[in-house]
Amino acid sequence: MEPFKSVTATAVPFPGVNVDTDQILPARFLSKPRAEGFSQYLFHDLR
Repeated sequence: MEPFKSVTATAVPFPGVNVDTDQILPARFLSKPRAEGFSQYLFHDLR
């Protein structure tokens, strides 16, 4: 793996403190194939 020097991305403020990791990616989605990606499941229960 090549090291990178910068990242270009969009940052969005999240109105929460000490966010539980199960809110970010609920555990029930961890059995999905990793190749499909997890972006559709991020913050699923908060949407």
